[in-house]
Amino acid sequence: MESTELTASEIKNALLEGRTSITMGPKFTMDSEQDGKVFPLGSTVKGGNTNFNFSIDLTARKKHWERFDVKIQTVRLISNGGKIAREISFERDSAQIEIFANTGWYRGELWGSVLGNECCLALTSPIYAE
Repeated sequence: MESTELTASEIKNALLEGRTSITMGPKFTMDSEQDGKVFPLGSTVKGGNTNFNFSIDLTARKKHWERFDVKIQTVRLISNGGKIAREISFERDSAQIEIFANTGWYRGELWGSVLGNECCLALTSPIYAE
């Protein structure tokens, strides 16, 4: 089994490099891909055709969030100013959104409900396009 404990130094570096996500449900991560190269959170990509890849770990921390009747509905790609660049229905543990990335930032959001109330379940740090 792989340890998931992080050192204080690793946490500090993740925060400084913009490689974080916040969740009140399943683990949610995002990266981007251009020309076969993968870019993690906090990276800068060239403007142009970009795939944003989302991963949802439905087993991580499940005992903590399942008691709140968390239901996942959609994955959103959010751009500058909080605008929804694209939204897709949640269907499995991964999703991909392809867009033409203009200059700015892009972050992922996982939407659904907690105890029947619709809300943002998770969000990531951004990936930047220049």
